[in-house]
Amino acid sequence: MSGLEVIGAASAVLCLFESAFRLVEELRRANERRKDLLTVLDKHTRELTKTKNIIQTVKDEEALQTAGVAFELVEMDNITRRLVAALDALQNDKGRALQILHQLAHGSKDEDNLATIMRELSRAKSDLELRINVAHVGLTRTLQNTLIANTTIVERVDVLVQSVLGEGRGLKIATLLQNRPVQDDGTTALTNEDIASLRHEGGSEDLIKTPSTRIVIDNMTGGQAMQINGPVGVQEWYRVSHLEIKNNKATEKSIQINDGISTEAFSLLLQHR
Repeated sequence: MSGLEVIGAASAVLCLFESAFRLVEELRRANERRKDLLTVLDKHTRELTKTKNIIQTVKDEEALQTAGVAFELVEMDNITRRLVAALDALQNDKGRALQILHQLAHGSKDEDNLATIMRELSRAKSDLELRINVAHVGLTRTLQNTLIANTTIVERVDVLVQSVLGEGRGLKIATLLQNRPVQDDGTTALTNEDIASLRHEGGSEDLIKTPSTRIVIDNMTGGQAMQINGPVGVQEWYRVSHLEIKNNKATEKSIQINDGISTEAFSLLLQHR
């Protein structure tokens, strides 16, 4: 998919994060003497801040705006909407505010709900980090059907990723290309072994894919969630040789897409959520 669609998806999630930060701060101000509660909120704020920084990096760096990253942003959007709704419910439930806040600090269904959402957010952050790690940054397929890597781009983005995710947690492709000879134009050709390694690492971008079988069975979504069980903005030369879709269900106001979706359609879905 194009960078503009990924930027739109990232921007939507970042707006939700701002709402979450605002609601957490309102809870903090209303309960400044509740040290136990503040500890819980501080922990959640730190996790939100880390996640926000990663998404902001994706928004700012075009090389990381891949279809795989966009897929994870959709999941992040779903979870963050639930988080904002949970925080908003706590903020607006004035009649039970003291009871709820006490239970949040000492254990309750309310705490469990918030903790569950934050765990889901943490897992989604890890999935997004993995998509970034295995992003095929700087890769181009030549007319001779050979993959080449622009080492200047790879090295620059690798430094950026490590500055956000931590030292040693950069691009997999940067590790793969270490100590490789570089052509005069700054590129390095990838071997079949390199491509196999990228696939093994979990890479899913279209440049290294070949026609395959896709099975979409027994998926379910509800609430206001969006679930996309297919590629977004796939290159025209990539085709699935066999596609099987059955027993999938979308309930309430949820959206479920069980095949590939164009960048234009994906953008419209985000705009009308």
